Amino acid sequence: MSIDLMGLLKDAISRQAMSKIGGMIGLDGPATDKAFDGAAGTILGGMMKKTKTQQGIDQIFGVANQHDGGMFDNLGDLLGNSDAAVNLQKQGGGVLDLVFGEDRSKAETGVASSLGLSSGIVGKLMSLAGPMVMGIIGRYIKTKALNAVGLGSLLADQGSYLGNYVPSGLADNLGFSSFLGNAANTANSAVNSAADSVHRAGSTAGQAAKSGGGLMKMLLPLVLLGAIIWGLWQFVLSPMLNGENPVAGVTQTIGDAGAAVGDGISAAGDTIKGGADSIGDGISGAVGGIGGAIGGLEMPDLNVGNFNLDALGEAGPKLTSGINDVRSGFQNVITENTEEAANGLAGTINGFKDSLGDLNIGEMAAPAKTAASGMLNQFSTTIDALMEKLPEALQGIVRPAVDGLIEQINAITG
Repeated sequence: MSIDLMGLLKDAISRQAMSKIGGMIGLDGPATDKAFDGAAGTILGGMMKKTKTQQGIDQIFGVANQHDGGMFDNLGDLLGNSDAAVNLQKQGGGVLDLVFGEDRSKAETGVASSLGLSSGIVGKLMSLAGPMVMGIIGRYIKTKALNAVGLGSLLADQGSYLGNYVPSGLADNLGFSSFLGNAANTANSAVNSAADSVHRAGSTAGQAAKSGGGLMKMLLPLVLLGAIIWGLWQFVLSPMLNGENPVAGVTQTIGDAGAAVGDGISAAGDTIKGGADSIGDGISGAVGGIGGAIGGLEMPDLNVGNFNLDALGEAGPKLTSGINDVRSGFQNVITENTEEAANGLAGTINGFKDSLGDLNIGEMAAPAKTAASGMLNQFSTTIDALMEKLPEALQGIVRPAVDGLIEQINAITG
């Protein structure tokens, strides 16, 4: 299940402790919060970057295992003790060296520049934040009994959250912007590719429309362009950002655009028939380009609307979020086709399996238990279809986790 580690960290730090942090770096109120977000978010982003190698995951896991988050029980008192605070900063220096290595100074300078603070203040702040970030990770992996693979998956999932804490320019400078908001980046790429095809189709239409009169010359490309752009947002970009399958939306987009263009062509008469043919070719090329880009991401459907989510209460969003995380993990493996992606998926599946135990579905009231069991049974069937989509070379990595999840589902649903 996707967890916002920065959100957990901020919840764990009391206002008293944050005020003391501000006093140590000469800031107060919202300025302290903003500075801490940038510093801690950058450290977490650096950890995400390290998860691209197994060695990096193992290094972070080894250090995180030495932390249990106990510092948050009396963080305000700890920061109020000068000797303890100095020791905390020394620990933080080790964390920064682990995460950034030779780029530590670059990271501190980048954060300072983005926040408008001195490098000295930011260096002190990041040294304080380092053990706190590691502490919240250590507490979480111990609570959930995560292994190194599970930690890698946990960190890899932070991209959808870190954009709220790390300025985009800073993420670019430190080399981890590509890990932030992957779904949005994929959608934007698809739209940009389609826009190029639309532009070419519009140019062709403009040339063909010359014989159809001045008004049609101006209107036909605009009708085409407007219909395509509206359809891309309505049926492609918006569904992708919400984790839905956009392939059907592409068909809908082209159909609506074709209808709009068809009306214009009918009005113009036979004089622009050749232009209509050219537009059709341009649209066909656009569909082919988009289909090639996202066809491999098509996932088997799971219609949660068939179940009584209201009866599940707070468990409903947790259950659907976990299912979506697993489906997204399968998409990632299909797209990247790497052992790292497969290991990350295995960690996500194991994390979802663990979270099912926390929901205590067997103790729910009858309507809630029926809804949860129905969703899990349907998802269990979907997993078989998802496994068939994985490259054979990677199925062996994911299979043990899948078998464990299905066993857990069977135990819950009976």
